[in-house]
Amino acid sequence: MKLTHDPSFIVMYILMQVALQFAVSYPIMLLWNGCLVPAVEVLTELSWLQTFGILVMLGLFNVKITVEK
Repeated sequence: MKLTHDPSFIVMYILMQVALQFAVSYPIMLLWNGCLVPAVEVLTELSWLQTFGILVMLGLFNVKITVEK
């Protein structure tokens, strides 16, 4: 089996995906902990890893979050 990309490209791709996931999940964590937790008493704060896991699960289940106008 011949690789079409060199290994350094694959490593950079994986690192870029992790950076992108962090860039998306960190603001979600801040919004959850800053807005929802104080408003609803039964909710607990989320860590970054928990928020990252939620985004991964949404991606695996192919859930599309859309806003209807």
